[in-house]
Amino acid sequence: MPPGVESVAPRKSRSPASARASKSWGPLNYSKLGSTIARTRSTYLGFLEQLARRYYRQGAMLIQDNASYHKDGEVWAWFGENRHWLEVHQLPPYSPELNPTERLWQYTRRTGTHNRYFSNPAELECTITRVFTEMQSHPELIRPCLRSFC
Repeated sequence: MPPGVESVAPRKSRSPASARASKSWGPLNYSKLGSTIARTRSTYLGFLEQLARRYYRQGAMLIQDNASYHKDGEVWAWFGENRHWLEVHQLPPYSPELNPTERLWQYTRRTGTHNRYFSNPAELECTITRVFTEMQSHPELIRPCLRSFC
């Protein structure tokens, strides 16, 4: 665990062997969440339900930042109901260096949106979708960005 990451809702039990065997990134279909990926409580809860369908049996560890919807009462209630399979850790405030998502956004800007004009939101969405699809199809493209987290 990176320094400064505190546990919010740890699973009731987890052996060290199963912790090492768990995947931190899995094949989730973000397109099913619509174009507002996890920006509100309802879409975040939808993401968590999708996570549950995929990882309920093997267990998972979720590390999240301090977005307001991550701290919502309904979200925390969901974490409480699912702590038998899901271990949740909260990043400290203002710590982008501990958040691998920030590195993926840097990659997205560098390869898709940097210094480029988009005449409409659909064009921007198409570019971001292309970059995300490339990351999912070819994880070797982003391994260097995430190496320090593995």
